[in-house]
Amino acid sequence: MIRKHTPLALAAALLFIAHGASAATFEFTGTTAGGPTFSRPVETLDFIPTIDPVAYSAFEFTVSSTGFYNFLSVANGGWDNFTLLYGPGFNPAFPLTNAIVANDDRNFTAGESAFSANLSAGVRYTYVTTGLESMAFGAFNNSIEGMGTVTAVPEPSTYLMLALGLAALGCKRLSSRRRG
Repeated sequence: MIRKHTPLALAAALLFIAHGASAATFEFTGTTAGGPTFSRPVETLDFIPTIDPVAYSAFEFTVSSTGFYNFLSVANGGWDNFTLLYGPGFNPAFPLTNAIVANDDRNFTAGESAFSANLSAGVRYTYVTTGLESMAFGAFNNSIEGMGTVTAVPEPSTYLMLALGLAALGCKRLSSRRRG
């Protein structure tokens, strides 16, 4: 038996396919100037060169959907950036551990770094922006684009501040009840 599809059913199928193909972009800015330092690995992630430690900025995040994500970093002010992706954790004392991918220059363009990686939903990743050498540091614009939502993971100090704030509110409320 051959069924004829109604225009409404075809439109619904096309909407479903189009919705599934949409990508989300998460953008953020930062600086490596004055940041912590580490001995970064080379782009092939097989050894650490004998250069002075470089300043870095680390951005921790998770994604809501498993799939390929594109990463782009653009250095502001003419410095030569270098980016790395770690997962499920980043420890600057062991820069080869958990390293997934690294890039120096996108299409041989100094100051632009880009790569793609297959990410898993719910895993904690760290996108590290650093300089090619110790004298390379500054401001940057980064973006992560993919099928799912990128969510920043707060630093432990953020949770501590939240807990202290909630405790202060609780104490204030308790003291106002005792007076009234």
